[in-house]
Amino acid sequence: MKILMVIAPNNFRDEELFEPIKVFEKNKYKVDIASISKKEAKGMLRSKITPNLLIKDVRVNDYKAVVFVGGSGVEEYKLYKNEEFLNLAKNFAEKGKVVAAICYAPRILAKAGLLKGVKCTVFGDHDSIDMLKKEKAKYSGEPIEADNKIVTAEGPQVAEEFAEKILEVIKNVSI
Repeated sequence: MKILMVIAPNNFRDEELFEPIKVFEKNKYKVDIASISKKEAKGMLRSKITPNLLIKDVRVNDYKAVVFVGGSGVEEYKLYKNEEFLNLAKNFAEKGKVVAAICYAPRILAKAGLLKGVKCTVFGDHDSIDMLKKEKAKYSGEPIEADNKIVTAEGPQVAEEFAEKILEVIKNVSI
């Protein structure tokens, strides 16, 4: 049982990566970290991690879910315009896997076309909310949303609950 977490090459939000990892590992899931580089990545709060996979090398069938981590790196690297990130999200969705994103990362799901008609949330700045609405998402403003196999959350303060919601969705869907 494995879960893939995807981060920006730098400036991911530390709690949005490490809190879910704790929850997933406590529940017997192995976690892989993917990015567009295997160089050491620094979080916004200065923690460091080295991704063990490049996005292009991910085998979707190896995982129950993909989790896109937020932070200012999503905007800095324009990950919602990066074809590797968009295609990864689409491939997980097409295979019926759980697709999750927190903070700024729901922008990736929106631009991948996965949030059309989906009840979701995002970090509460106007640009993010407008982007989701423009992509026909049903923005709720709630801290966490789960709509079918899509799970979104607004930010680091709900990172642990976000991870628990992902596990709940995995258990309730046959993958």
